[in-house]
Amino acid sequence: MANYRKISGVNVKSYSADPDRTYPSGMEGKLYYNSSDGQFKFVGLGAGTWASGENLNTARDGLGGTGIQTAALGIGGFVPPNTAKNIVESYDGSSWTEIADINTARRLMASAGTTTSAIIFGGGPPQVAIAESWNGSSWTEVADLNLARSHLMGAGASNTSALAYGGTDGSSYPAPDYHTGKTESWNGTAWTEVADLGTGRYGAGADGTATAAIAAGGTAAGAKDETETWNGTAWTELADINTGRSYLEAAGTTTSALAFGGNPATGKTESWDGSSWTELADMATARLHSGGAGTNNTSALVFGGTAPPDSGLNATEEWTFGHAFKKVTTG
Repeated sequence: MANYRKISGVNVKSYSADPDRTYPSGMEGKLYYNSSDGQFKFVGLGAGTWASGENLNTARDGLGGTGIQTAALGIGGFVPPNTAKNIVESYDGSSWTEIADINTARRLMASAGTTTSAIIFGGGPPQVAIAESWNGSSWTEVADLNLARSHLMGAGASNTSALAYGGTDGSSYPAPDYHTGKTESWNGTAWTEVADLGTGRYGAGADGTATAAIAAGGTAAGAKDETETWNGTAWTELADINTGRSYLEAAGTTTSALAFGGNPATGKTESWDGSSWTELADMATARLHSGGAGTNNTSALVFGGTAPPDSGLNATEEWTFGHAFKKVTTG
């Protein structure tokens, strides 16, 4: 302790109680003294972990997910052996509650928005162009996508502002070019085709808004590792994800996102800071074709999915970021 001031340039600060350590904390990486309990303490660097949440009521995979960690929707999906479902469940941060069904049962659709203002589009089988809008109490069919497809990606803040991109229309299955880069923008009334993805693909991790979206990984004649961001006008390729994979989920923004899971079934989790990906702690349950929600690389939710040979999961996990807290022993 005698050398602490020389090393850090300041004295060890004294507090009568432990300071707030909620992430992000100004105490990160700092030593302090708690005068109430006579302990030297250290607030470690931030680290993320997955923790178990409440299970879905209906186990399924290929479901849509949107919202945030404490207010999310799990939409559609399928239950083995191969039955598409119209079930919708809402998560409040502690439990799932079944709410109004979607009109068209499907899986592998895209979704965007919140628990009170959401939209879903595409899906299958077979590939459909159908879009439905959620107002917090019921689903209403709205204008179709221009291109019917499944395994597509979606981003958006509400049922009046969304982006649909990538996917497959099935026209060339099972040829290697079973994918598309088509991108469509939704304004609450109609879908308009805009600039294509630089790398056409399906099953990528995706999130963001209609004017600032991200696509990471996916597949097109093999697993992809490309990352692209959308600025409302064009897609730009940035740093690759560390582990190329398909059927993963992503949550967050173009400057702060989390990518998790994927094919083959994995628990891999990577954090995006706007310029590079960093691998972090794995999920407890490796999975693909799951639902996901979240706001950034420090707060996310994953639910359902598949982990062959188990083709339908109900497990939910919550991703949070915090600071390790340690007492310091001096001698």
